[in-house]
Amino acid sequence: MLANRSGSLVLSGDPYQLPPVVKCPLAAKYCLDVSLLERLMRKQPVYRRDPATGTYNPAVMTKLVKNYRSREALLETPSRLFYDGELQACADKVIYKASRNLLYVVKTLCYLQPAQCTTTYI
Repeated sequence: MLANRSGSLVLSGDPYQLPPVVKCPLAAKYCLDVSLLERLMRKQPVYRRDPATGTYNPAVMTKLVKNYRSREALLETPSRLFYDGELQACADKVIYKASRNLLYVVKTLCYLQPAQCTTTYI
């Protein structure tokens, strides 16, 4: 694919989550504890924000900022610390309220009948 000039290579991921786990000192010495995506973002100007506009080049990068799983209160801190305040909470309020109620029921049942609970719930 890469030998053909019309091919594409797509890297997908989040350089702020789940970095490579490297236990070998030799591998770490050769920077294999840094993902390819993170290395590209650090070293190649085309993958960095444009200082004038504060945006990424849309021809090479798409930043996903809509989060459909978490409540706004849970996203505030990581959004501010790691994502320049760009994360948007888009979770359906009805769904996360229902899941909160379900979690309460499960925790209550495990409290009342601990011998029957084999899973640890938060």
